[in-house]
Amino acid sequence: MEHAQAQRTEAQKILPWSEERQLEKLVRTMALEIERLNEETKQLRAAVLMYREVARRTEAAGFLQGQMPRTDALERSR
Repeated sequence: MEHAQAQRTEAQKILPWSEERQLEKLVRTMALEIERLNEETKQLRAAVLMYREVARRTEAAGFLQGQMPRTDALERSR
């Protein structure tokens, strides 16, 4: 993730020093959380791709052939 450099604004003239620090802390915390969520999203996408590939290979190998369809299994259990 690229980090942008923010220029100081006129906020320091408007906000008291303590409020400016709190706002700074909040923005930093939010940026870290967004970065963490982006990383989790990348990991989830990779996992989904792996599971899809496993399912594709399993089906291609014929492991799913001959298994009872779910609807038949449900009807037989009644």
